[in-house]
Amino acid sequence: METRYRAAISFIFVTVLLDMLAFGIIAPVLPQLIADFLQGTWRASEYMGYFVTIWALMQLFFSPVLGSPDSPPRACPPPTPTSAT
Repeated sequence: METRYRAAISFIFVTVLLDMLAFGIIAPVLPQLIADFLQGTWRASEYMGYFVTIWALMQLFFSPVLGSPDSPPRACPPPTPTSAT
């Protein structure tokens, strides 16, 4: 059991590390890249806002979807407030 626990924690750590690494590489470069394409900082800041908003929404909606294949199916339904004592 200890080996499975350690493997799971290692997998989660590597996943979070890669996620933060990707965001850390993109975040400093993207504003200048957008400004170069659009020839202006006003439009670049607007597009950067769109990018950050879309990134956060994708994390919110798709994290449970990507995590669901990992979860075992439930043998019984979750308890309801009326059946819990």
